[in-house]
Amino acid sequence: MILAVHANGAAIHSHVVVADTENSLKGTMVVSNCNHDTLSNSKNAMSHTLTQKVQADTVNANSQVQVNTITQLSDGTLALDYQCSGVSDQKTAINTLKKAVQTNDVQKVIVQSTIDVVSTTGKTNQQNNNQPRKFIQFSILPVIR
Repeated sequence: MILAVHANGAAIHSHVVVADTENSLKGTMVVSNCNHDTLSNSKNAMSHTLTQKVQADTVNANSQVQVNTITQLSDGTLALDYQCSGVSDQKTAINTLKKAVQTNDVQKVIVQSTIDVVSTTGKTNQQNNNQPRKFIQFSILPVIR
């Protein structure tokens, strides 16, 4: 199931969040059409964005999210593994993180990685302008529980 697709082709294919310890969570997001190096360079931005989402609920105001690794999988997608520590209410934090992947803030970090892939392909602007355009409706998809 694809959770969100942006017009430039970036897609979040899956997102899983589970309890790790009494006050921490582990999560994995699988994304496609992103550059590994660029997304790796965006780990701090993603950590910050996810932290803001979790801290928006005052019960988890002391929580911190840290993106630990980004691994390229055999099918070319990228697995982004993170940990959320300092969690007071796990259920609320899990729900918040599940919803966060569908927000513009999180998707912007992923989309920026895709934009960097396109800009580093070596094509000139004129060559890119001669390519047929694909327009895809971007929408936020509900999380099925």
